[in-house]
Order: sequence, then structure tokens, then C-alpha cells
Amino acid sequence: MKHSQSREVGVDVGCGKMGNYSLFQTQRYIGVDIDQTSLDLGRKTYPRAESVCAPMEQATHVKGDFLLCVQVFNNIHFDVNRTMDAVGALCAMVNPKGTLIFNIGKDSKKYEEEINVLLSSKFESVEKIRYGSAFSTRQRPMIGSLIFALAMLKITSLREIGGYQKVYYLCTNRRG
Repeated sequence: MKHSQSREVGVDVGCGKMGNYSLFQTQRYIGVDIDQTSLDLGRKTYPRAESVCAPMEQATHVKGDFLLCVQVFNNIHFDVNRTMDAVGALCAMVNPKGTLIFNIGKDSKKYEEEINVLLSSKFESVEKIRYGSAFSTRQRPMIGSLIFALAMLKITSLREIGGYQKVYYLCTNRRG
């Protein structure tokens, strides 16, 4: 979360109970989520946090210098047909010179080229990292998952089995 250092406003989209709050190094933290109950629980734990209950496409009035949105596009409740509108909304929430970090899952990957075009028009720098092999995302017993995760740490080529299922984006210097 080094990208949040020395930033005034950090926005955590899809924050749930605000579990990422302690990772933010911004002066202010705003959590955005569609579940008011989760936001209320987060505010009890982090009373200095601000919250907005709304889908991300309706929260474009929220602005931040650092914006994080992880595991939202991978959520089973996320309608992948909203992908481009959601990415556009994330871009709109980032202040000029700001940073956006988010990831997409396998179902949203069909929009990857459109996302790339949109992000390159909005940010001076866009870095992408593909991760999450198809083999590693299969459901398996807990001990099997642990063994495979440890093996992937040592043998990085295992991470590519079956192709990558997710894309991580780091977008910096939002154009004005």
C-alpha cells in the first residue's frame, strides 16, 4: 500500500467491513460498499472511517487520491455485464495525479482489451500483472490448497498452469 503514502483521501471500493482500513496510509479513508450492515460494522471498528453505501457506478461523487478495489469484479454477486461501467466509475473517482489499483477475474477478462484502452486514456501509466492459474483456483480440500500454494512459492512456473484467471492493474497519474 505504498502508493497510498502521503495521499490525502483513500477510497476503498467494495470494502465490506473495511478490512483494508489499517493498510491505508492516507489522511482520510472512505469505504464504499452496497451493504449498509457491513459498512456499519466497519464504522464500529474504525470510527474515523467515512462510508458511502452505493454501487460503485453510483458513487462517482466520491473522489480520492488513492483508490483500491480488490476482489469486487471476482465476486459471485458482481454482474460481469457491468464491467465497463464499473471500471469507468472507478476512473471517475480518482483525482488528477491519483492512483487506482484494482483486479478483474476470469469472467470479466473478456473486457480486458476495452479496459486497457479506457485506462490508457485516463492514466499516464498502467501496469498489468496476470495471476491466478486455472489450476490454482479450482476447489480442493484445505490441505491440498495449502500444499499447492507452498509449491507455487517455490516453483513459480506452477502459477501458469491452465492460463491466468485474473488481472491486477496499477494505474498511476490520473490525467486531469
